[in-house]
Amino acid sequence: MDGVERYLKNQQQRAALIGKNQYVGEKRNGVRDGYGVYVYANTFFRYEGEWKGGKKHGHGKLVMGDGSYYEGNFREGEIVGHGFRFWAATGNQYEGQFDEGEMTGQGVMKYGDGSLYEGNWLENKYEGNGILTDASSGCVYEGSFHRHRRHGYGRQVDQNGDEYCGDWIEGKRQGQGTFKGIDGTIYEGQWRQGLMHGAGRLTHNSGMICDCLWTNGRPSDEATKIVIRGEQQLEITRNNPGMTLEILCTDEDGNVMEGESGRRLKISAGYACDETTDEKTPFGFCVKPCDIMISVADFTPNRLIKPATPSFDATESHLTVLSPSLQTHSTPSLAQSIDVTRGGDDVFLQPVPILSTVKGEATASGLVFPPPPPAPPSPLIVETSSDVSMKDSSKQSLSRSSTPAGSKLSVHKGTGSKTQLKKTTTTSQSSLRKMTEKAAKEKADLKSVDDDAGAQYCKTGKYVIIVSDVTEPPFLNERLEPAYLLVKVTKEKKSRKLGHKPGSRLGAGSRASVF
Repeated sequence: MDGVERYLKNQQQRAALIGKNQYVGEKRNGVRDGYGVYVYANTFFRYEGEWKGGKKHGHGKLVMGDGSYYEGNFREGEIVGHGFRFWAATGNQYEGQFDEGEMTGQGVMKYGDGSLYEGNWLENKYEGNGILTDASSGCVYEGSFHRHRRHGYGRQVDQNGDEYCGDWIEGKRQGQGTFKGIDGTIYEGQWRQGLMHGAGRLTHNSGMICDCLWTNGRPSDEATKIVIRGEQQLEITRNNPGMTLEILCTDEDGNVMEGESGRRLKISAGYACDETTDEKTPFGFCVKPCDIMISVADFTPNRLIKPATPSFDATESHLTVLSPSLQTHSTPSLAQSIDVTRGGDDVFLQPVPILSTVKGEATASGLVFPPPPPAPPSPLIVETSSDVSMKDSSKQSLSRSSTPAGSKLSVHKGTGSKTQLKKTTTTSQSSLRKMTEKAAKEKADLKSVDDDAGAQYCKTGKYVIIVSDVTEPPFLNERLEPAYLLVKVTKEKKSRKLGHKPGSRLGAGSRASVF
């Protein structure tokens, strides 16, 4: 500016340049050479800087009428070399290499919105390797560019932490690449137009793996429902040692999805009821939830834990389970491992674990419906001495008032000072004795049935086994349709074969009959 001030000593000299192609500065042999100011006729451009041979050459500043400017190196009248460019309208700033007025070579662009690009340029566009930080999306891309777009190999990290490393074509993921989500999801495979497309392996954040062909971001063959292999209805006896379910994940055409593994499946059950409940089934009736467990043959105390024996509170009319693991005041659930006796053999039952599919399939063996929990005993009645005295006096009064006409009342004196009263009525005591014996027999029969069916086996009737997709979070935000199996449980048939008795275990490998 010192050189300019030597030639522009006042505002009148500057004003004299307006509207004309005017130059004020150093010359050599009548040609602009050295330091000078040149104002163009349209007044939009003004150059202040070094000249050589009549051309802008060396360091200079080209100022535009809207406040934008370039300051840097000139060569033979062109912007070439290192320089700084500012755009007043957008606030963008570039510092780096230029060639014939265009950003070419290494340079840094700071955009007005906060975005930043550091890398190689060609004719004012990203070209080659560079790093782009996008302020609007928060993502950072480092890799190859072509014609201002991501093109070639590059790595992008999104604002939420998701990361993609792989091939790009014209700004979109295309080719081979790996995506790693912040939630743990990983996809390795082929891409097209920014979507998973082609052969690829997806490890979902639920733990599920899908290794298959993909089309526009979804599996080409996609599971839609759960199927239980075989008939939808079974008939078994209550002493069946255990059912085996083969569970499949299929598409609408019934094709097993062999490319997926790790889908989480839950087996639950319900007992048919006449009431309307939330548990509706495709068999035309509702069910109430009930337990279903696995019969374990190779029981070891270290693997299965028996629950504490339920204790009954005599002060309450309902069951109170005092085990710390079963804090409830209702009928206890068989949600823990238990042991029962069937046909003289100990059978250990444990809850059905969540299944995990392998190549679209899962198998559950030894499934049984456990016996219902024992009914709570009648509350204990504790009588005080005063209660006993009141009852005795009441009985004596009742005896005197209820003595029928014609009955005899005799007094017998025994040894000592005690007197015994003996009431003799005309009512037949033999009939009363028979009624008492009959009631006792019926009670014993009921207890025998309860011991057999309740303590050893489940109750007979219709059960429904339900297999549900509990993958969490749901794979591709969708859950499969559940599968239902109707199981009719009947009493065991008596065998006439020598040595067989009802309640004994069926041989290994036995299967339920289909009806």
